[in-house]
Amino acid sequence: MIKRGIPYSVWYDTTMKTKVIIYSRPGCHLCEEAKTAMRAAGCEDQYELDEVNIENEPELLELYKDDIPVITLNGVEAFRHRVKSVEFGKAVCGRRRR
Repeated sequence: MIKRGIPYSVWYDTTMKTKVIIYSRPGCHLCEEAKTAMRAAGCEDQYELDEVNIENEPELLELYKDDIPVITLNGVEAFRHRVKSVEFGKAVCGRRRR
């Protein structure tokens, strides 16, 4: 999408990091696999990671109890259950490339 009247370099900030949240819980082997895949993508410098333990918040436990890990990028769900490093890399690193 082209934003008219605003120079591309102004609205497309390549220095802004993607906000990544992974919803998980202790003992979740799929969550550990997801975190390993995220690290293997090789773009840790391009995102800020926040890990949320769903057991600490009843609403999240009810929402995600059988569906973890859930990974959001800038507030939008991007992955559920499994993620491959290539897919994560494209989603996080790819959105920054011109």
